[in-house]
Amino acid sequence: MERFKGERQVLKSLIGSDFLEAFTKNTPEYMKLGSHNKAQTKMIEESFETFSTAVFLRGANQRKYGTLMEGYLGQYAGGRNHYPTTSLTAVDAVRTHKTDDKKKFKDAHKKLINTRAKIKGQVKIASHKV
Repeated sequence: MERFKGERQVLKSLIGSDFLEAFTKNTPEYMKLGSHNKAQTKMIEESFETFSTAVFLRGANQRKYGTLMEGYLGQYAGGRNHYPTTSLTAVDAVRTHKTDDKKKFKDAHKKLINTRAKIKGQVKIASHKV
């Protein structure tokens, strides 16, 4: 996390945090807020944090946290935006997520056991036919 924070600061110093202002002003969420109000100003101010949080999640090990991202994507497609908007909430989500490696290992192990059982069953059937 510290490395990410440092890289985020370098990016911010190189291009500034206001490079997302034009993009933010063209989003449907911004336009729904009306014109010239505090909520719009807050959205612009928080846009860099939201952007860097999305970059952090995208940069996370997809083998371990891919289903977490798939879940957020599915929820968003269903009209519910549960993507973390701050680095702190993203780190909490990653920490509390059960890594996918363990699940995939268990699934692969079960598949291997089932395959071996099928092979043994076929060998027994073949030996009885002879």
